[in-house]
Amino acid sequence: MNNYDKNIKRILLFSLIFLSNLVIAQEIITGSVSDSNGPLPGATITVEGTNTGTTSDFDGNFSISVDDGAILLVSYVGYQTQSITVGNQSSIDVVLTSDGSLDEVVLIGYGSQRKSDLTGAVTVVKLKGLAEVSVVSVDQALVGLVGGVQINQSSGQAGAGTSIRIRGGNSINGTNEPLFVIDGFPIINDNGAYAAGGPLGLTNSGSGNAGQGNPNGALNWLNPADIESVQVLKDASATAIYGSRGANGVIIITTKKGRAREGRINYSVSTVSSRLNTSNIELMNAKEYTTYRNHRADNRGLPKFYTGQTIDGYYYPTPDQLGIGTNWIDEVSRNDLAVNHSLDFNGGSSDQFYSGSIGWTEQNSPLIGSQLERLNLRLNFKANLTSYLKLDNTISYSNSWIDNSPGDSRDLQKYGLWEAALVANPAEPARNSDGSLNFKGGDPSNMTSPRIM
Repeated sequence: MNNYDKNIKRILLFSLIFLSNLVIAQEIITGSVSDSNGPLPGATITVEGTNTGTTSDFDGNFSISVDDGAILLVSYVGYQTQSITVGNQSSIDVVLTSDGSLDEVVLIGYGSQRKSDLTGAVTVVKLKGLAEVSVVSVDQALVGLVGGVQINQSSGQAGAGTSIRIRGGNSINGTNEPLFVIDGFPIINDNGAYAAGGPLGLTNSGSGNAGQGNPNGALNWLNPADIESVQVLKDASATAIYGSRGANGVIIITTKKGRAREGRINYSVSTVSSRLNTSNIELMNAKEYTTYRNHRADNRGLPKFYTGQTIDGYYYPTPDQLGIGTNWIDEVSRNDLAVNHSLDFNGGSSDQFYSGSIGWTEQNSPLIGSQLERLNLRLNFKANLTSYLKLDNTISYSNSWIDNSPGDSRDLQKYGLWEAALVANPAEPARNSDGSLNFKGGDPSNMTSPRIM
């Protein structure tokens, strides 16, 4: 027998010993999963750090193959997940405890129910820490938090409205906006941000209607820091009490109330800044644009302007005399800044509770000429007058100042601010030599300067 055959036999022998150790290292663990009321069928049992797993049968029993030192994770909906080290155990009985999520009280149109007893499609959104998030309205804070709900903002202007669709649209001609119920009071989102009948769904038809604009949000008056919870009712069984008004779904908003504890005062401020990403927008500079204008005039048999001549007292330089010129995108854009200040207080005794807040919001959009300022005041007082009579009184005040320049052709007869910046002549300065805005400029085709909008 040569050395080659001996080496092959040695390799086979070591492989056999190694595989035997792997087989010996694994063992079958059996057990059961239950709670205080009995077995839990369908509980999930997985080996931590692996894809190995199984579920308990109708009687709560399970079996699973594990390695030495494995850790089992046992979970079930509405119960706390348990982590169990197998060790030298061959049988494991697990008793799970409730995490309280199924006992949560959910507000619906005709009262409240425990989540475990609820049959309708309801999503509960707890906006914990919303005061630290710089959003102007509550609907903006819901983006990406609720399954089956699509939220789109009508424009990038400060205080612009949003369109909310719960499980898609239901009507071609009518509104598809849901019904808002704030502390029991219904509010219809009729801002028309995406209503039928106009360009891009705007209420007013006819491009160029200066009064058309981008409407403000129906919830812009509400301070997001005052929100305790938001519940979205999606199906007919959950929204039945609201009739046809709830056909597109209902969003129930509950504001913060006082609690039986010593008085507390909290102050929070949040700031966020952003800027338009214009890296993919390539426009001609002044030299390139004037060269193009001269070539176009030649092709059409028209006189060229940019030849170093003076027309009507305005000098038109040659393309070689011009450099980059004016970047109109930079002229009309800026760093977007939103600041939210919130001061709230709450407290109470066993029979009387109070809560209040003062909020101040400032928002500037990435385009110049668009800003929002808002003042919010809210005071809530609740008292248990008798065992069967309660008083719950809330006073809210909101004052908003919104100044928006026309943003696109829906707002202005020819050009909006952004569109004008895209087509403006880069050979023209933003301002004249005396500091005044260059409204007309020297180029007869450049009748609009975006800086004056």
